[in-house]
Amino acid sequence: MTIRPRLASAAALVGWVSLCLLPVGLAVGRFWPIYVARANGIAYQYRSVAVYPADVLVALTCLGWLGWRLLASEKPRLPRGNLPVIAAVAILALAAAVSVATAYDRLLTLGVVLQLALLVLFVLACAELLVQFPMRPLLAVLAVVVVSQALLAIWQAATQSTAPAEAVFNGWPREATSHSRDAAVVMMPIAGRWLRSYGSFAHPNILGGFLALSLALFAVVDDPRIRRWRAMALTAGFVALLLTFSRTAGLAVLFGGATWWLARRAGPRLKGVATRRARVAVAAAVLLLGLGTLVRVGNLGALVERNSIETRLSSYTVTWKLIGAGIAVGAGNHVLVEQRFFGGGGPAHD
Repeated sequence: MTIRPRLASAAALVGWVSLCLLPVGLAVGRFWPIYVARANGIAYQYRSVAVYPADVLVALTCLGWLGWRLLASEKPRLPRGNLPVIAAVAILALAAAVSVATAYDRLLTLGVVLQLALLVLFVLACAELLVQFPMRPLLAVLAVVVVSQALLAIWQAATQSTAPAEAVFNGWPREATSHSRDAAVVMMPIAGRWLRSYGSFAHPNILGGFLALSLALFAVVDDPRIRRWRAMALTAGFVALLLTFSRTAGLAVLFGGATWWLARRAGPRLKGVATRRARVAVAAAVLLLGLGTLVRVGNLGALVERNSIETRLSSYTVTWKLIGAGIAVGAGNHVLVEQRFFGGGGPAHD
């Protein structure tokens, strides 16, 4: 065996290991800003070009894949089913690149363009690496991360504090509690202000999105060798999802699960008992998601929910004003331009 195939195998392994570790990187919110635009009262995440741990893992995945492609004697073929996704991301990157010329802050837009270009390479790398390597290591790492996030979410719900996650994983100067001014809370019928679980993420909605995607992956991929971990991850992830009180994540799981269930075809080996258990599990999940949604929908008159709705409406109103005025924004500049010309609107994610 010559050195070239060995290098190709090593490069592919680096890419695959980096991809498997990506769920761990996503759960760490610390970042290192490369460029920060000047503005007052806007968090760095909305006005900076920064490097996150997940970015490093994505870059290593792409570099490993590129090394494998260049050094391998037999070039793998790109799975055809991924072409629409790759094309969509490429079009998005192209649109962002076009907006650089008229962007309010060109460096911010350029940072977005580079991130989207890297995302195109990452999708290509994933499409080929997932065919070349077994899914089990990735699913195992994801299961561990989901269970860990669930345990952290339960702890935060019990203590009504984000401690110690936000200081450790996100570098916050102080932890949030149910009585903190900017904390994400809901109004519970008896308990009053209730802190939504953050996990190790910067916001409950981000944790909810991560859990929704993870649950979708575990629902459609059934590896017998990690079936227990899969069941544990599905259960723990669903509990954590409920504790985030994220309406969007809950609806995504609800409609995604319903679509999967309707499209699912029971094979000849599927036993009646398993079918009944699955139906009971789905019914229980729908009931719990409905109750979680009612907690927020039933308290729309509360100050917390009114503020959430009004923030969104303000952001939408300012966005239409920007469009009507013909002000050039540029990718990644929306919050910055809102504040500069209309005094805010701000990011709406409560």
